[in-house]
Amino acid sequence: MLQAIQDLLPKTIIAERLCALLMVGVIAILEFAYGRAGIFGAISQLTFADDPIGGIFNAGFLLLTLWLFYRIILLTFTSNAPVRLITIGVIAVAMFAEFSYLRSIGRFTRYTDITYAVGTNTSQKLDTIAAFASFAWLPGMTMIVAISAYFFFTQNPTAARKTVILDVAGLSVAYVGLFFLSPLFGGQMLYSSSFDAFAQTSVNYAIAGPVAIAAPPKREPIAKVATSNDRPANNVILIFDESVNGRHLSLNGYSRPTTPFLVELEASGRLLNFGVASSNYTSSQPSFDSFIVGASEEMLEGRTPDKLSAMPTIFQYARSMNYRTWYLDGQMNGYWAGIEDDKQYIDEILTLTDLDPGRIEDYQRNNGIDLTDENKHVGLKQWDIDLRLAEKIRTIFETSSGNFVFVYKRGIHFPYEKNYPAEKTEWKPIYHFTSQWETPPAEARDAVINSYDNALLFGLDQFFRKLGVGRDLPNGTVIVYTSDHGETFGSGGRAGHGGDTVDEASVPLFIIGSSQRKQPSTPKTQHSNIFAALLDVMRFPQERRPQPYAPSVLELHEDSAPRYYRSGDGQRHLFDN
Repeated sequence: MLQAIQDLLPKTIIAERLCALLMVGVIAILEFAYGRAGIFGAISQLTFADDPIGGIFNAGFLLLTLWLFYRIILLTFTSNAPVRLITIGVIAVAMFAEFSYLRSIGRFTRYTDITYAVGTNTSQKLDTIAAFASFAWLPGMTMIVAISAYFFFTQNPTAARKTVILDVAGLSVAYVGLFFLSPLFGGQMLYSSSFDAFAQTSVNYAIAGPVAIAAPPKREPIAKVATSNDRPANNVILIFDESVNGRHLSLNGYSRPTTPFLVELEASGRLLNFGVASSNYTSSQPSFDSFIVGASEEMLEGRTPDKLSAMPTIFQYARSMNYRTWYLDGQMNGYWAGIEDDKQYIDEILTLTDLDPGRIEDYQRNNGIDLTDENKHVGLKQWDIDLRLAEKIRTIFETSSGNFVFVYKRGIHFPYEKNYPAEKTEWKPIYHFTSQWETPPAEARDAVINSYDNALLFGLDQFFRKLGVGRDLPNGTVIVYTSDHGETFGSGGRAGHGGDTVDEASVPLFIIGSSQRKQPSTPKTQHSNIFAALLDVMRFPQERRPQPYAPSVLELHEDSAPRYYRSGDGQRHLFDN
């Protein structure tokens, strides 16, 4: 076998080439063993039946990028000392970044991850690196360094300057070219190696970032439908919670009484429950971005992110029907998701700065390393932020009609125990996070879940009681509730969301104030089914809707289509296994 391989190779630097191929195989085994990633994980995801052209392209893409990885390793074995040091450094940085991301999120990076990371401060970046750093790649990297050193001292460098230039140029041209080619074939979602992931992420961001800055996206306009300046007679309120796992609500059959008030509302006929729905994504920003445009499964599969950024938002539809549009946010100090163009369609933006002026978060004050005692926090306690939002929402719908209000709640993001007063602890023992970015050990899972359930019990019941929904709502108010994504409680040393588990995509979905009653069957609902329901409540004409949106939650039946969700890297996963 070895002789056959040697016969196929050029008759020079045979040992170096064989060692480079060997190292490609070793890294592939490491990546698959550590996180079911790399070339072996990618091959298992190749599909040809639904999209043969895309499948063939992706297979060719994998082979090409794997060959590029082989070439960069070969340079570490055949080039002069400066080039060897540079290539070894690049491979080491790539593997450190990608294995660390694989540890924390369960996947390799995408260029959108850089976009989100740019928005954090230096301390957050350093703390996150410290929390999620993985060194599982070191055995492979050690082998590469050792082999490189061996060839350096036993063989004369054979890679001429021309070869180095051609390899670097080939890498650059290949990844730049594939950036523009991949959207034509449905987008490239598969990585052949950690180096491939790092190269794609870096090149794609280097291209997409400046392009987005030079030509920021604009939303497609929605023509005015309402013919007069009269405000609508009802209020439409969409509550988008943070990190609420729908499977942990007693409203949905969870064993602990985490939502007793909501259970009472359903029993009284005031709450229309659709059970556990599937979110579009397991991360906040892509979940919000796809939600506000009503992206269906077909849209997410067939459109690139820039095309989704051009689709009209729910704010535009509301404006078209003469609603006064509101965006209330208990998490950030400004409109942080969507695109800048969205602001022109929002009449009132109220954020954390307005709710709690001068608030300083833990990660801003002490780098998130040592969490402060929330009871001693100056200003609003963290658990009071959503209650303040509830007061504002109630004031809006009790004193006026014709409002569309999008509410991004503070929610139940980790550290979970900071989301409720200590005296309201129902289940013990609880887990105390030691830093903003800590990933709890697997053996602490039960205590972590106790903390999470305590936060659910206090956060949801107190919020809806403060909202005053235990009665007929005034001014025709309809409230739709869901969450941006679910949560998996940081099990196994991974972050609580952003990964690929069903728990991270499991969100609640119910409506308060609707005159319609639940069907005998329980349909399979997902984020995309909410958009058409909002348009229906606004009475936006079906024939004037420019997009083929998914059916409304009120029109679904038990035999609804299969549900899918996407992890933070855009990979699609079946929700109903």
